[in-house]
Amino acid sequence: MAPLSLPVPDGARSPRGLAALLYALVLLAQLAQTALVPLLPRIAAVHHLSAATTAALIAAPGAATLAVALPAGVVADRLGARRVTLGAAALMTVGVLAQGAPGLGWLLAGRFAFGLAYGVVWTTAVAWIAQSEADGAGAPRRQAAIVTSAAVGVAAGPAFGALVAARAGLGAPFAVVGIAAAVLTLVLAATSAEPGPSAARPSAPPASLSALARAESARSRARAAAWRAAPSRWRSAARRTPSSSCSSRCSWTGRARRPRPSAWRSRALQGSTSRSAPSSSASGTGP
Repeated sequence: MAPLSLPVPDGARSPRGLAALLYALVLLAQLAQTALVPLLPRIAAVHHLSAATTAALIAAPGAATLAVALPAGVVADRLGARRVTLGAAALMTVGVLAQGAPGLGWLLAGRFAFGLAYGVVWTTAVAWIAQSEADGAGAPRRQAAIVTSAAVGVAAGPAFGALVAARAGLGAPFAVVGIAAAVLTLVLAATSAEPGPSAARPSAPPASLSALARAESARSRARAAAWRAAPSRWRSAARRTPSSSCSSRCSWTGRARRPRPSAWRSRALQGSTSRSAPSSSASGTGP
């Protein structure tokens, strides 16, 4: 008898496991972004940087993020959010490690590469989480958790950079974050799968153009029949319960008001009287 085995879902393939890995990726990105702040005075002193160059170290990632944020969404729609996110995570790893290398050129290039990857990760990670939801019920909550992870990274980054750099040197914070980002990227690539049709929201099968045309024609005929039938109902209701504001012609029907039964009886009596008068005169003048 074959042993009974139950499939154990992989944590990363589930929406919660995938979201946890992407939260960690965003957290590492924010750590690398803000860990530089307490190190700027020492970096400026070591490399003899001017105030403008020091400001460029902070502004370079922001400019790169602004340049790629919108195109990243278009590329993710064509290539898939998973593929683009993994590529951006790999680029972010290289950019963070380059910032820890000696030399001003490596620092500037690393900051710019990190800014490109940072903008792509922010855009495509949210899209990847949304695609992993089968019904979309938990997507808003998990997307909001990405913002929380980023806020934690922003708050912890300066303290992390200052503490690690004081113990191991200026490049140590970037080496730690870069190695962690590399490990996380490998875990994401090994344990996740491209969202398939089952991960998308179910949609109704497309109808043919002829069926849509027949349905629209039937709705048009129904509306026309209802419009033609509506005035007859209004006239019958007006005849049954005439309004006191109606005069000789009703305002909503445009027809003359029918005489009441009492008027009919009075007219009938007048007609019978006029017919009986000649006959009585003829009987009185006979021989």
